Amino acid sequence: MSLLTFLTHFADPRIEDRPPPTLVSDCRAIAVVVDDDPGMRTLMTMSLEQVGYQVIAVACAADAITKAQLVGRLDLVVADLELHGVQGPAVVDALRAISGYMPVVYVSDYHEGLIGVADPIMRKPFLCGEWLRAVASVVGVLPKDKLLAA
Repeated sequence: MSLLTFLTHFADPRIEDRPPPTLVSDCRAIAVVVDDDPGMRTLMTMSLEQVGYQVIAVACAADAITKAQLVGRLDLVVADLELHGVQGPAVVDALRAISGYMPVVYVSDYHEGLIGVADPIMRKPFLCGEWLRAVASVVGVLPKDKLLAA
């Protein structure tokens, strides 16, 4: 179910008699992508969906935190290092305060990352294969790989 479907469910009076849908499926791995570049956000969202993630894609830190509070659990965070005056690690710290520890991959337009950031940093632009290898390196196995192994 898309986030749009979830949000519009409450705005449509014709469907009040139905139980509210869940924001995400409990059986799928959940990733949040926080990037203010719509093209990169779409690319990362589509590639993560292809390997089995349910993706919550947002353009700013405030939206990421709001969605994380609704979902409660995150399995992966992808965050731009710079988000309109907020640094990616600060966003990740806030998300971890809500959801606990989860793997992180940072993305950046700049070749130099923040000093002290231990998580991988992918320099934009990148190839889809490189991107998915970076994700696999932090999560261990991609969700579709888990499904195939079961």
